[in-house]
Formats: sequence, structure tokens, C-alpha cells
Amino acid sequence: MKQLTYDQAREIANNLKTLVFCPDTDGLKAIAEDLVGWCQGFQGWAPDQQAMWVVQEIRNQWDKWYGSKAMREMFDQKFTIHPPDPIEAWKKQGLKPDPTFVESILGTINGKSTPEQLDALRWESIGDALEYQGLPERDKTKDGRKFWPDFLFRMEQEHPTEVAAIRAGRQPEHPESEAYKNLWDRQGAARQLRGPG
Repeated sequence: MKQLTYDQAREIANNLKTLVFCPDTDGLKAIAEDLVGWCQGFQGWAPDQQAMWVVQEIRNQWDKWYGSKAMREMFDQKFTIHPPDPIEAWKKQGLKPDPTFVESILGTINGKSTPEQLDALRWESIGDALEYQGLPERDKTKDGRKFWPDFLFRMEQEHPTEVAAIRAGRQPEHPESEAYKNLWDRQGAARQLRGPG
């Protein structure tokens, strides 16, 4: 695929002169350099087509120049793969996410987890590591071959009784709480539904 040259990018960037508060000559040079760096081709779009698209979109949508950051956001929105939202995918399949489980995951991400939730998530990861060990070599990824054994080794050093319990198919010992037991049960049920691999 033919790369976008600086001269091509500069010619395309000059079309921004129709905007109020258009960057000066030095600003247009910087925009052209940005376009050369950003426009590498994407799913059938040639680099020059990407540059022309973003400049034309700006001319069609903006009443004045809003800056390079806004231009980059517009470019990324069009030319970056955005992973699908798993909750939206569930909804399309007619499934509803378990609000308690989602809350526990979001709590972990936001730093509002209880010790029981953190333990249950660690146990889930230990279970995943043990499951990964049982996969045929052809099904293991390059990164997984390094990550999961290292993780499991660390867990065996730091939490040997938990690893032994999970390896034996038992829930590790922990002070009883109903919410804690429910979280463990849901994770076990999810693992059964997911099946091997």
C-alpha cells in the first residue's frame, strides 16, 4: 500500500483554510505531519483516502477549528477497531448479565471490592490457570504459555492451600458469608457453562 507523503498531506491539510480559526502555516505543517503519522491504511482505506476523509468530515461538521486533539478523536472513531461491549452483546442474544456479578467486577475495577470479592476473583484466576494447564499445546497461545505457569507458580508460593483446594475441586476455606458463597457459586456455574477451552 502506498504511504501518504508529506506533500500529499500538506495539500490535503490546506483544505482546512476554509474554517474559522484555521491554523497558520506552521499549524498546517504540523497537521500534515500528524496525517502522515496517523494515516497508515485501514480495512480497504488507502492512507490518502483516510486523510481526505478526516479533512472533509471536519469541513462538513465543524464551524471552526477545534484543534488537533478533536481531529484525532474523529480519526480514531472512524479508523480504530472498537471492541464490542459484552453487555450489549448479551442483550442482543436475549441474555441479562447478573447485576451482582457485574457489580463485583466493577467494584474491583473501581477499587471498592471487599476482601471476599478479591479472594473469589483470585480463586477464579487460579482455576483459569489450572484449566489452561490442561489444554493441548496446540491450543495454548504464545503469551499464555508464559503468563499462566508464572501466575500459578506465584499463587502456589503465596496461597498454597487455596491452590490445593481448587486443584481438588473444592472451594478454599474462608470465613462464611452468604454474598461470598453466592459469588463463588456463580463463578463455578459460569465455568461449567463455558466448558473447557
